[in-house]
Amino acid sequence: MAAHCPSIQCLSCDCRIPDLPDLLERLTIVQALNFRLELSQVRDNLARQNDDLRTIRMVLPFLLPSAERKHLLNLKKHQTAGYFGRGVLRTELRRLRSSELIRMRPDHHIGQMTSGSSFDLADFVELSPLGKFWAERIEEIERGEGDAADDD
Repeated sequence: MAAHCPSIQCLSCDCRIPDLPDLLERLTIVQALNFRLELSQVRDNLARQNDDLRTIRMVLPFLLPSAERKHLLNLKKHQTAGYFGRGVLRTELRRLRSSELIRMRPDHHIGQMTSGSSFDLADFVELSPLGKFWAERIEEIERGEGDAADDD
């Protein structure tokens, strides 16, 4: 039995064009009916987006320390039980609030998270729309770093 060779059916002469992977590598324009796609532009856009993501990965730790990123991810994942009040935590949360990444729940204040007390963080704060956006980006970045570590 002959091995199946990937190919494209030519509509004009009904012949088959072999070596699909090689053909796709050299393909620069896809055009059908009123649709035209220049693959070089797509490749350039993807490269630019990868550069942007790399830049965000490098800058994010300077803008948002790991403890604050962890709070955002905990809020996103609803893993907020068992927080303990302490001065550093209150400072981190005030910073997130002033950055408009979190907002206070009605009738709750950061000062109520007294040192030594145990509480559910979600009772006091919630992610703002901007916080939800950044929590998702942080998750993507961390997932990407994990994938990159697996490749090493």
